Amino acid sequence: MTGIVRTAPRYAGSAVTPGLVSRLLTALSIWRERTHLNQLDAHLLRDIGYDRKAADLESRRSVWDAPERWQR
Repeated sequence: MTGIVRTAPRYAGSAVTPGLVSRLLTALSIWRERTHLNQLDAHLLRDIGYDRKAADLESRRSVWDAPERWQR
């Protein structure tokens, strides 16, 4: 019986690596979360322990400015 050999996916360009793709997906996720946070109303912000000022400050942060634990 033969086993199945799984390999990493191949990307079109040599400059694109799985690590780069992962970092871009993480940045996109952070951007989406911060955009959605900025759209919440005061009631929902209170539910998660934020006020409008804190939500505005968080939503203006760069996608690269994220805690280490958020990195994949």
